[in-house]
Amino acid sequence: MEKQYDHNGAEWETIEPAPRPSHIIEHESWDYHVVLLNYVYSTKLDSFIHMQTFEIIKAKHFNETYEHLDMPKGACPESYIRNHNHETRKVYSMDMNCGTKARIYKDEQDKFILNTYVSSPIIPMADIKYKEPRWFIDHLNFILNNKEQVDHVLKWICHLIYKPEVRINHGILISGLQNSGKSFIYKVLERLIGFHNCNQVTPEDLTAKFKGDWFGKRLLCIEEIKKSGDHNYYNNLKVLFTNDHLNFEYKGKDKIRVRNNLHYIFFSNHANPITLEEGDRRFFYVHSKVTKEDLKPSEYFDHLFSIINPDKDSPELACLYKYLKDEILPTIPKSFGRDPAPMTADKSQAIDSGASQLVTWIKESKELQEKGSYFEKNRWFAMSDFIKDMPPELSNVKKSPEYVSSVLKTHGLTAVPEGRSSRVTVDGIKYTPYFWDYSARHLNLKWWSDKFNNKGVYRVKPKWDFVIEKGYTYE
Repeated sequence: MEKQYDHNGAEWETIEPAPRPSHIIEHESWDYHVVLLNYVYSTKLDSFIHMQTFEIIKAKHFNETYEHLDMPKGACPESYIRNHNHETRKVYSMDMNCGTKARIYKDEQDKFILNTYVSSPIIPMADIKYKEPRWFIDHLNFILNNKEQVDHVLKWICHLIYKPEVRINHGILISGLQNSGKSFIYKVLERLIGFHNCNQVTPEDLTAKFKGDWFGKRLLCIEEIKKSGDHNYYNNLKVLFTNDHLNFEYKGKDKIRVRNNLHYIFFSNHANPITLEEGDRRFFYVHSKVTKEDLKPSEYFDHLFSIINPDKDSPELACLYKYLKDEILPTIPKSFGRDPAPMTADKSQAIDSGASQLVTWIKESKELQEKGSYFEKNRWFAMSDFIKDMPPELSNVKKSPEYVSSVLKTHGLTAVPEGRSSRVTVDGIKYTPYFWDYSARHLNLKWWSDKFNNKGVYRVKPKWDFVIEKGYTYE
């Protein structure tokens, strides 16, 4: 059992009370001790937290929840923890600190914190004869079919196990043929870092409001993702990778702000399942080249799943731990967790595919310069008008105005005044004018304030709201 220490530094055993010996006559009230000491009381949340599941029970409900227990005289479930066992069962809040295995630790402000981190269940070699884990390496080669890509995934997995205190700022995204065995990689990860550290969620769960079931997890698996063309979804995912802290919200309970130790692995049967933008740092993307003719028989997977059987520790798994520690860990650079995801050919193609429709439309429209359009010379427009009037086939792109704006600027669009907060006022409404073709005079604020100077420059009349222009002033 893991050793811990109380507030005075005395050693104590935590997580689970000692089991009752079968040869001892049990006291009829023993259950209260066994059950209740799985909880700690949080002063910040005014709640009781289960130390294995991290379930939260409000203080006012705790006594009712365990009122059936036969308690000692003068004690109730709440007082048994808060008063009788306050030395080892009272904390300020909870957080995941992968830098220590202590169940309760002191933070930098000298507050006691319940640690939700549980380390990976590494299997010792003992008397096992080492053998290179070709069963897993060969399967990665089968799915990824590229040595550099296999090496990167192995480093990512190894870092997850042996450097838990450093979060990796990019996730793994693998797409390919159904039933090829992509998700078996996650099944291996469940065994390597422990089921307690993993959870499977839907693509919609990642952007949902309530994320309480993520608490205490280090790895999320997202299967069947298909968000191609949804730039807004991509932007919402970025904060999950970049934020140092995340807010976990439970229905009917307080938000809990904890350090971000989450990692992500995505699988899809569709090519380019997420719209990746130019300069993306967060996704290591590979599209498997496995075809129907390459699919493995059921016996192949029966053998693989027997190796990772959750009911027993196999020598093959022990050898995989050793291989990752001895062969892969020394090759991982210190900056691996902070470095952007390497560019792959599949990722480059996915970026081009995500932008191609919008870019093609922009290039063609700029060449045509159709009269009355947003691309006609000597025309300015508001970005909101432009996006609303984009053609229906670009409806998915329109969901992400920031992305549209960045692509437009890449292809020559300029805002006036450039780099400043002041805006042009038309009919009492302030605008930021956008130009495809502009000159130095357009960037001069004084020029905009003189109606006689800008008679030849007109605002594009949006299709959705015909506007009569009356002139321009600068404020």
